Amino acid sequence: MRRDLRVEAGVARIEQPAARPRSAFVLGALRQYGDSVLATLFTANATWARDSVAAFQGGVGAAWRPHATSAWQVDGALAGAAFAVSNGLRDGNGNALVRVRR
Repeated sequence: MRRDLRVEAGVARIEQPAARPRSAFVLGALRQYGDSVLATLFTANATWARDSVAAFQGGVGAAWRPHATSAWQVDGALAGAAFAVSNGLRDGNGNALVRVRR
């Protein structure tokens, strides 16, 4: 069985053409669990700056087998992101997947 929790924080320097360089605070977290039948992953990241650079990203995924020695596995995941959060949430995206493997 595997269980992990990671939290990371830092400062990033953002440089774009035709814009002043600026700094942003970055925070991320990841939670992972797994055994021979079920594995899960949760992740979230955030970037804060004083302009439209602020963003949030998150995701969740899982893999499941009917039993520990099964050749069949079902994977699934959801992910999403929001951009320009400090300017009224101007944009975002999301995706999902499900697949069966053998």
